[in-house]
Amino acid sequence: MAGYQDTNFRRNALLKIVENVIDRSIFRNEDYFPTYSPEQSPGGDRITWAIDYSTTDNGGFMSAFTDTYPAADTMASVNAYQTKDYAQATAQIFNILVNQVERNFDGKTTEGFTSYETKAIENAALNLKENLSGRFITDLTAMIDSGGNFSDAAISRATYGLASYEQAIAGALTLVAMENCQEALLSADYGNAMPQDLFWLMSGNQHTNLGRLTSGIAYSEFNASSAPGSLIDGDKTHRNRSFGGSEIIIDNAVGTGDIFLIRKGTIGVYNHQALGIEKIEVAAQQKMWGLSQGSNLVVTNPHWNGKLSGVTA
Repeated sequence: MAGYQDTNFRRNALLKIVENVIDRSIFRNEDYFPTYSPEQSPGGDRITWAIDYSTTDNGGFMSAFTDTYPAADTMASVNAYQTKDYAQATAQIFNILVNQVERNFDGKTTEGFTSYETKAIENAALNLKENLSGRFITDLTAMIDSGGNFSDAAISRATYGLASYEQAIAGALTLVAMENCQEALLSADYGNAMPQDLFWLMSGNQHTNLGRLTSGIAYSEFNASSAPGSLIDGDKTHRNRSFGGSEIIIDNAVGTGDIFLIRKGTIGVYNHQALGIEKIEVAAQQKMWGLSQGSNLVVTNPHWNGKLSGVTA
């Protein structure tokens, strides 16, 4: 079969190219951000969830085998929600150019995808990825916060105990700020986490800043010239992959002035509309591929997370 053909097989194969790009996002890693499919997402125009803000323990110790059960514990909750978000991107393909680059030296045509078409799809997928990541970080920054209202439901943080730990540094990063943030999240005030329950999320520039603060703290065979038979790594950040026993994740979608300390399992990504690619007819010798996905980042327990803000880049 010669020439440029559009089939369901071709569309599905192009979708795989898109998925390969989107999957590079940290927000597709379920070890850090549990992901929910369209089937697991609620209908309507919102993602709604309940937050338990008050619990009364009515139990106690038994004094005899004949003791009766106590009254049930009482719990109060409030509903938060995020309005559903949708992202899109477009790849433009000119059929004449596709036909030209598909030609072999012997004048025959080839099947499969040209580098021209693949590159256009990959660029559009990268734009879609950046659009999604940018919105996720915007929502993350707004929902992990010590003041203001929470979620699109505008719930009072003060009334329902939904304030995150936050320190507005307004200056250079310090070890004290990092230590205080983690100490807070390990305390009963912010959920009694263990270090392995948490991970840091920051941009590359803040990871560099942290590396400059911690590079001389401990001996390492990678940065000590006295280590026999070892090469010396000139970078100061290579061994700063955790802080206080909590892993460090680097994503440059994060604002250069923010550092998050996140409790695993408290932030989910709801993909309420599946990732898709559809052909759009625009002219006789060109076409457009439309990429889209409906997705929201949801912070189910803002009071179990922390943030350093206003850090000098």
